[in-house]
Amino acid sequence: MYNNQKSRRTYSQEKNKGNYDKVIKQKFPLKFTDESYVDEARKIIEIFKGENFEIFYNKRKKERLTNTQLRNLLAMTSAVYDEARNNGFDHVNEKIAYLKVQFIYQSGRNLAVKAFVEVAQLVELVDKIRDLKKWMIYYVFATIWKL
Repeated sequence: MYNNQKSRRTYSQEKNKGNYDKVIKQKFPLKFTDESYVDEARKIIEIFKGENFEIFYNKRKKERLTNTQLRNLLAMTSAVYDEARNNGFDHVNEKIAYLKVQFIYQSGRNLAVKAFVEVAQLVELVDKIRDLKKWMIYYVFATIWKL
């Protein structure tokens, strides 16, 4: 009898297990080139679309990746891009550092945003951006998230 109860508990635990780990495991290496970034952005959105934009550790605490959250990430990215385009890339180093902090902060507030930032590798991409052309590619990459 004890074995049956144990297996039920295990089944119950498996049943309540969330999809966060499943989503994170779908992370793939980004090439982030002129030719690849559009397809890469679409693949990332498809990962979340497949989960109905809901991420959870267990069934009781579901968090949804909303358009507003994506728009906020895009607005932060857009502000830095516009300033880099107008004033030169060298003038936005502090804002880029702040953008990274905001990505990390927003990740801590919402599990769905955290999954998105991890799968899209936003912090790592911002680290790789060293010139205006790469920043433009990143901006378009971010714009595709909204689609």
